[in-house]
Amino acid sequence: MAVHAPSAQGGQAAVRAGADSIEHGMHLPQDVLPEMASAGIALVPTATTFLTALPQMASQQVPPGLRAWYTSRLKRHAELVRAAVAPGVLDGAEHGAKART
Repeated sequence: MAVHAPSAQGGQAAVRAGADSIEHGMHLPQDVLPEMASAGIALVPTATTFLTALPQMASQQVPPGLRAWYTSRLKRHAELVRAAVAPGVLDGAEHGAKART
């Protein structure tokens, strides 16, 4: 089962519930990566989605608070993706469900 987890709490709950993969994981705390590895849960970061939206989010038409939140989360997401490589939970696919069909 692939889980779209838009919050830290949702991601942690999905890991505890035994999801097959966590999609996006933008707010997923790095401390769950070892648990994901031992349970065989993949992180499918869908980085293309976030990077594609970056030019739109940089627009002055986007409220400054949302722009700041997005860019800070994108940086943190990149750090999560790098951290997910070592324990072997990173799935290189853009969508976990597609990668497993």
